[in-house]
Amino acid sequence: MSELDEKLCYEFNSGDLTAFEELVRRWEKDILNLAYRYLSDSEDAKDATQETFIKLFLNANKFNGRSSFKTWLYRVAVNSIIDYSRKQSTKKRKELNNSPHHLLKKDDGDEDSHNSLEKKEMKKMVKRAMSDLPKKQRVVLLLKEYNDLSFNEISEILNCPVSTVKSRLYKGLSNMKNIIEANI
Repeated sequence: MSELDEKLCYEFNSGDLTAFEELVRRWEKDILNLAYRYLSDSEDAKDATQETFIKLFLNANKFNGRSSFKTWLYRVAVNSIIDYSRKQSTKKRKELNNSPHHLLKKDDGDEDSHNSLEKKEMKKMVKRAMSDLPKKQRVVLLLKEYNDLSFNEISEILNCPVSTVKSRLYKGLSNMKNIIEANI
């Protein structure tokens, strides 16, 4: 997969716009998923994803092949998503993260709806805990757990040692556990 992506990037740099369209088609879902998990808002995620591909369009000529295209693109995406997040007002982020959660009335006789409600509440708690993590821990957790990148790939994307990536991952997981336990 990576060789094809690198080939498409070089073709785009040579003026082939269909190569760029193919790169977007191949990576849009993964980048949108990363953006959504970081930003917790589908419209913001779409905007951040669009900014990522605008940066790709404008800076594809900077891809030099020293790292894989995947690693290079994720570096562009992470930077774009963090930049986008910074641009958002503090008020909007606080409203999203601190919105009151209303429990739906459930029929005690309906165990499936009870289990479904518990799963939804757990997802909300995980999402809230994720948004409360320090940025560096959140990024590592998203890249490792949700995008299934290796420690080496994350190290390249974030331009830091593998040991730092591992430390951020384990601190992030520990912090998430503490945040969730404090809210139960």
